[in-house]
Amino acid sequence: MRSLPILSLRLRGAAVLLLAAGCCLGTPAMAQQPAPPSAAPAASSAPRAITLGEATALALTQNRRLGIVREQVVEAQYKEQEVHAKRFPKLTALANAGYNTNKLDITVPRGALGVYPATGPIPAADIPISEGSHTLVLGTVQAAQPLTQLLKIRTGEQVARQDVALARTSVRQAEWQVRQGVEKLYYGLLIARQQQRQAELSLQAAQKQRYDVESARLAGKALPAQLLAADANIADQEQKLLAVQNQQADYAYDLNQLLGLPADTPLALTPPTGVDEVPQPLEAYLSRADTANLAIRQAAQTREKAGLGVKAARQQYLPDVSLTANYLRIQGSPILPRNSVLVGGLLNWNIYDFGERKAVVQQRESQQRQARENERYTREEVAGEVQKAYRQLRQAAALTAAARKATDLRAAELKVKQDALAAGKVLPAEVLTSEATLAKAEVDLLSAQLNYRLALTELLHVSGQL
Repeated sequence: MRSLPILSLRLRGAAVLLLAAGCCLGTPAMAQQPAPPSAAPAASSAPRAITLGEATALALTQNRRLGIVREQVVEAQYKEQEVHAKRFPKLTALANAGYNTNKLDITVPRGALGVYPATGPIPAADIPISEGSHTLVLGTVQAAQPLTQLLKIRTGEQVARQDVALARTSVRQAEWQVRQGVEKLYYGLLIARQQQRQAELSLQAAQKQRYDVESARLAGKALPAQLLAADANIADQEQKLLAVQNQQADYAYDLNQLLGLPADTPLALTPPTGVDEVPQPLEAYLSRADTANLAIRQAAQTREKAGLGVKAARQQYLPDVSLTANYLRIQGSPILPRNSVLVGGLLNWNIYDFGERKAVVQQRESQQRQARENERYTREEVAGEVQKAYRQLRQAAALTAAARKATDLRAAELKVKQDALAAGKVLPAEVLTSEATLAKAEVDLLSAQLNYRLALTELLHVSGQL
C-alpha cells in the first residue's frame, strides 16, 4: 500500500500530500526543491518537546493573524459603544467674531416726530441714542436631545451588535483554520520523519546490494551492467532521502511560523496516542450542523443584519426632531440683549429627494433577498459537507485497517527473513530490503491513522462540534 492514496483522501493539495508524493513517487522536482535556509534546526540547541495539544494552544495564543482577527472584535465593540452614545444629549459650542465696517448705531433723525408751526421739527436735530461697535461677537452653547432619531439609533445599535457577533464568528473560523493548519503540519512532520527512516533503510539496502553485485562481478558471476544498475539504484535512494529531508525542513519551518516560534527552533514531536471518538450516526451530525455550524451561523447573522438594513433605510423617511436648549451671548449690538436663554425644538425633514431614499430601500431589500438565498444555499452545502466528511471518515477507517494488516504481514515477513539469515539461507541485503519495506508499511499505517484523525476533526468541525 502506498501512502499517496491514503493521504489524498483528506489532504489534497495540502502539505502532507506533497510530502507523500515526493517521497513515495520519487519525483525529481520534489528532490530538487531547496529548504528555506532558516528552516534547518540549530545543531547546538536541544529540540523542544511539544505535543499536538500544546502546539495548538501555542498557535492560538501567539499567531499574529489570529490576533488581528480578534482585534476586529474589539473594534466592533467600540463601534457599538459609539452608536449607543448617540442616544444622549449633545453639548456643542459655537463662537463667531468679526469686524463690521458699518457700526450698528441708533439715531432719531431730525423731525422724526413731526414738524409743527409752533415748535418746528421735533426733534430739532438728530439725536444719537446708542452707538454700536465695529466688533461683533456672537457665542452660543447648545444642548440637543434627539427624539425621533432614537428609533434610528436603536436600529443602528442592533446592526452594531450583529457586527460584533459576525466578528466573533470570524474569530472562531480563524481559530479553526489555525487548528487545522497545526494538525496538518504536525502530522506531516511526523510522517516525514518516518519516511526519512524508510529512505535511510532503503539506501542501506541499496548499498548492501551494490556490495554483493561487486563481489559477484569480481568472482565473474555478474556483468558490469548489473553494477551500473546497482549504482543507479543507490543514486535513486539518495535522491529520495534528500527530497524527504528537504520536505521535512519545510514542514518544520512552516510549523514554527504558525506557532510564532523562531524559524530555526528544533521540535521533538510526540505522536498522538489518545483514543479516537467513536463516530455517531450520520443523522446526529446533520442535526447538530443545522444549528451549530459556523458557516450557517454566519449566514444567519448576515441575514439578520440585512433585515436591519432594510428597517434603517425605511426610517430615513422620518423627520429628525430634537429638544434643544441654547445660551446666547452677543457683544457689539446695541439693540439685542447681551445674554439670552432659548428653549425649544429643532426640526430637520427631507420632504422630497426625487426617489433617493426609495432607491436605498430597494437596494437594502435586494441585499436581504441575497442574504436569505445565501443562508438556504449554505445550509444545503453544509449538509453535503457533513455527508462527505462522514463518508471520508468511514473510508479512512477502512484504509487504516488495511494498512495495519499490511504492517503485520510485513513484520512477519521480516521475522522469516531474519531467521533465514541466521540459518545462512538469505543474504543480509534481503533482510535490509525487508526492513525498508516494513518501514514503508509503518509510514502507510501512520499516514492512515493520522488521516483518520483529520477526517474525524473535519467531521466534528462541519457539524459544529469544534
